[in-house]
Amino acid sequence: MTSAALPIAPAAAKPKIAEIAVALVVVMILALIIVPLPPVLLDLFLAASIGSSLVVLLVALYTTNPLDFSSFPALLLLLTLVPLLLLALLA
Repeated sequence: MTSAALPIAPAAAKPKIAEIAVALVVVMILALIIVPLPPVLLDLFLAASIGSSLVVLLVALYTTNPLDFSSFPALLLLLTLVPLLLLALLA
């Protein structure tokens, strides 16, 4: 009796730290909609958003190999969502 050789998938890989961080950022962005924040924190988050956008811009400008910064589309989406959310909270 012979058995067919089935490919054995490796054990379930642990989620990477970056994937967990992105999920936490999305959850925190959604929590900002529910939890009222004082204006000082809104200003702080807006300044942090602008600063992180500048860092992403500089990294994108100085990257020589496009695959070195392959997370750019997802990061751009998140960094666009944060100021829009903050502006919605101010209105």
